[in-house]
Amino acid sequence: MHYELPVRRLSMLLLLALGTSVGAAEDESFKVEVEISHVRSAKGHLVVELCTAEQFLKPCLRVAKIEARAGVVHATFEKVPNGNWAMQAFHDEDDQGALQFNDQGIPIQGLAYSNNVVAYNAPPEFKAARFGVHGGNVRVSGRMHY
Repeated sequence: MHYELPVRRLSMLLLLALGTSVGAAEDESFKVEVEISHVRSAKGHLVVELCTAEQFLKPCLRVAKIEARAGVVHATFEKVPNGNWAMQAFHDEDDQGALQFNDQGIPIQGLAYSNNVVAYNAPPEFKAARFGVHGGNVRVSGRMHY
């Protein structure tokens, strides 16, 4: 009985320490720097999104609206948790806030995806544009295609 109290204290301290370290690992987040090349003009804005597999090709929760400039444009996303992500972007040249399509449902504004994926006749799959955030900051690039 004499050792019961110190053992309980030690157990509680160990549980607190383990809980803190586990929580810290779950809360880890990093920076994702995006570079989009071949932007054709300084008209409007670029809407750049980081997406999970479930969000890909839909509106994503992590969005940056960047002033357009011909050539290369950069966006930075802070506090991105570990996991698999994809970047999608479009050049909103008319500043209407949404991707525009022609009568056949084909986008008429520039599109870019991570890993420089090109969508020729169909939207790309998540696995083609996927990149991992696993314990460190990440740089991702995409080429704007019109």
